[in-house]
Amino acid sequence: RAAIHLTKSTFEIMDAIREKYNTEAANAKAAIPERFLKLDALLAANPPDVAALEAQFAFTDPAAASNNATVGALMSTTTSELFFATSAMSVLETWLKLCVPAIEDGNNFGVGIVMEAAKMVKDAREELEKLQASVPDYYKERGAAYAAIAPKTTTSTTESTSKADDKSTKDGTLEATVKEGASSSSETIQQAARLTLIRFHTWWRWM
Repeated sequence: RAAIHLTKSTFEIMDAIREKYNTEAANAKAAIPERFLKLDALLAANPPDVAALEAQFAFTDPAAASNNATVGALMSTTTSELFFATSAMSVLETWLKLCVPAIEDGNNFGVGIVMEAAKMVKDAREELEKLQASVPDYYKERGAAYAAIAPKTTTSTTESTSKADDKSTKDGTLEATVKEGASSSSETIQQAARLTLIRFHTWWRWM
């Protein structure tokens, strides 16, 4: 089996990397409790009262549903918090892996503990990344839902043709004249749907 030779510069680089992640991990661990409190306060200020949400998001003018400032602000907060969480979990995962002690003959209990902790953080990070990847679906699904109820202008055109035979006598001779005429008219119909996006908004607000 070939031996791996590490130079002094390699150890120095690894020490610098460990120091970097030690600092970043400490910052992440310090920030996480504050983030939890912030989200807890946000949820307390926006209780999932379905009846209240239905009253808040109901509308009679479909054009008013083109934008929802409340849900938009919450989606912005969600995106920001998910970005922080995935970044923090990634830093902690790498930091834990760098903290794995050297494997030796005999008792390696400490190695197993650190590796298990790294796996738990990895699993949490992957779950958060799935949620983060689903955020753009809100805008796609909302756009499709609004397209179904957005005010539309439909123009219909009706054309008609008339034909008549006129008969007259000229110099004692009966003559027939065929007259044709065409007319067209157009009518504009405004289609306004009195619908709501309540269920859609409520689901995304408390997903």
